[in-house]
Amino acid sequence: MLELDLTDEEARDVRELARALAARYDSTDDPALFEDVSSAARDVPQRLAEKITAYRDRPTSDLALVKNHLVDDEELGTTPSRWKSPDSSVASLEYEMIAMLYGSVVGSVFGWATQQQGHIVNDIIPMASMAEQQVGASSNVELAWHTEDAFHPGRADFICLFCLRNPTEAPTTVATLADVQTANGGLPAALFGPCVCIPADDAQQAGADEMGVDEWSGPAVEAVPILTETDGGVEMRVDPAYMFVASDDEEVYDAVTGFCRLVDELITDVVLRPGDLLILDNRRAVHGRRPFKPTYSGRDRWLKRVNVATRFETRASYCVDPDRRLLA
Repeated sequence: MLELDLTDEEARDVRELARALAARYDSTDDPALFEDVSSAARDVPQRLAEKITAYRDRPTSDLALVKNHLVDDEELGTTPSRWKSPDSSVASLEYEMIAMLYGSVVGSVFGWATQQQGHIVNDIIPMASMAEQQVGASSNVELAWHTEDAFHPGRADFICLFCLRNPTEAPTTVATLADVQTANGGLPAALFGPCVCIPADDAQQAGADEMGVDEWSGPAVEAVPILTETDGGVEMRVDPAYMFVASDDEEVYDAVTGFCRLVDELITDVVLRPGDLLILDNRRAVHGRRPFKPTYSGRDRWLKRVNVATRFETRASYCVDPDRRLLA
């Protein structure tokens, strides 16, 4: 993992860039923000920009952790009980802008019309109604490791997770394809063929049902490979909590289950603390979260998440609102 500790000056500079954007925009959902945040991202401290750009273009790691951002817990107010509650949106706008800045250093931030009502920056918070589900708002169960939005061909290339609050130090779980290759001495050929079906997860499916989008569930779901050879190397898409093996071939079944079992063994914990921003290569790393016990008292775990595409134009066929960069 690439770890970057901000200096005091760098942390102040990033905060000032974010505050300047927050002074001009009431929301990170304003389409006019995209151009401004891309411009502001060019003013991110040079050392950070160079390290993150190198991480993106010439990766020696599939994870980058940028630490020591300034987060004022008192000013932040209470952890919301619902996504984007008005009070929490105002209090956390500066931090959403920080997530947008880093996303814009890596590529182009985008969102989903089918997720969290189309907000570009998502709240990752515990919700009592979802405590037992395999979604980001769960808490009582382990959120199984996965590729973010593995069901969808337009899924993010990178995910940024910015920690505002984590009082129980609930670990984020991570593993990389490089870990698997090293441990296994290679990758099974069967995984490069259409070996699994991956329907939409519960959170995305709920939004898809509201919009009448049915390509990603039921019999319409086509078999896809877990591994794909690209110009940039081998990439993966995998979500064991939702996918199923799409073949009766014993070799394929053994390859899929063996791959998942090995990732289980390789999963490691990363405890995100306030001010930590984790950038994951969603093509080569999986992530999840250990169970934790929320109090629902307004002080629970709170992360901000943004999806990033290195080339957003490649998502054009899935874009239902180009001005707002929303896919479905």
